[in-house]
Amino acid sequence: MWWSRYTLGLEMSDYALKIAEVRIRAGSKPTVTRHATERLPAGAVEEGRIRDRDLVVQTLRNLVRRMEPYTRNVHLALPGSLVMVRFLKLPDLPERRLRKIIEFELKHGTPLPFKTPHFDFVKLGTPDGEDRRTAERRAPDGQTAEQKAAGRPLCDVMLAAAPLETVREYAEIVAAAGLAARSIEIRPLSLYRLVTRTGQADPEGTFLLADVGETVTDLSVFHGGGLRITRSLPIMFAPPGEGVLAGAADGEPAGVMPAAGPEASATDGLGGSNGPGGSDADTAFRSACSDLAHELDRLMLFFSYSLYRDRQIDRIILSGDAPRLEEVARFLSARLSAGVSLIQGEALKLRAVFGEKTFPAMAVPIGLALRGKRR
Repeated sequence: MWWSRYTLGLEMSDYALKIAEVRIRAGSKPTVTRHATERLPAGAVEEGRIRDRDLVVQTLRNLVRRMEPYTRNVHLALPGSLVMVRFLKLPDLPERRLRKIIEFELKHGTPLPFKTPHFDFVKLGTPDGEDRRTAERRAPDGQTAEQKAAGRPLCDVMLAAAPLETVREYAEIVAAAGLAARSIEIRPLSLYRLVTRTGQADPEGTFLLADVGETVTDLSVFHGGGLRITRSLPIMFAPPGEGVLAGAADGEPAGVMPAAGPEASATDGLGGSNGPGGSDADTAFRSACSDLAHELDRLMLFFSYSLYRDRQIDRIILSGDAPRLEEVARFLSARLSAGVSLIQGEALKLRAVFGEKTFPAMAVPIGLALRGKRR
């Protein structure tokens, strides 16, 4: 029997709302049926904090009305600035007992910058497949004598927490716009779902996802099926109002800058049309690329020499709505040892019309929608 269902993914940033609808059908590839973006007025959201609730609700209503989705069930990603991600080593216990330990840790051991956290966690297994004895040797000083005597191995746990009042506020905004929030998750997991479902990365492999935004870039390292490192960096790739989504209307992001032509430098892959020095915009863009290359190099060295000495990050996948993303990829390829590529949608059916180079800008909401009916 054939069946199909539709789900929505919604990404809310400081400057735009992005929504994508995916149809998941038994025996067929997922289909991106439609997508839309709506630019937020300046100041409506700042660093993930809702400053003008009514304006955000109205903008989201307009977006949903224009898109006319088949479903109102939506998966939502919180901005990285609102979420605190911690990696803990805890006794390898069933999830119900582990949750109680984490609740105790949040009250007494793990400092968080907010009083009332809403949290969830994922067990990542023993570090790099260690056996029991190795795990015991790595036991933290805080492990009790009873735990050591029982020979209980440790497991890596990824903890994600956000202020409860903020989570409720986002859920209320979604509801006020006529949608039903089925889940709220962090952005790296939606990108991981997209690249692994489409075969762009081995689910158990080691790779880095870089979501390059107009003003903030999120870096996430995955290894052995789990998120191991996440960083959020303020890097200015586009002044306010000048990004890929500037002036977006009718679901088609506008303002996409063309890739460098044959005159681009073979050294760094960056074009320039205003002489050797280039324009001020080119200089700022080149500086942002250099900053990103430097941070990526540092992160890869940290992973290889401090966390997993026998592992290398050999692949970097770029997504995001920063302008000239293909040029960013060429710049990074010329300076880093790892292979660099843009996130792709070829493994999906694309019924929706994507303008040139706009798929990477919609990667997060598409990855969210691929969650399906799961909560």
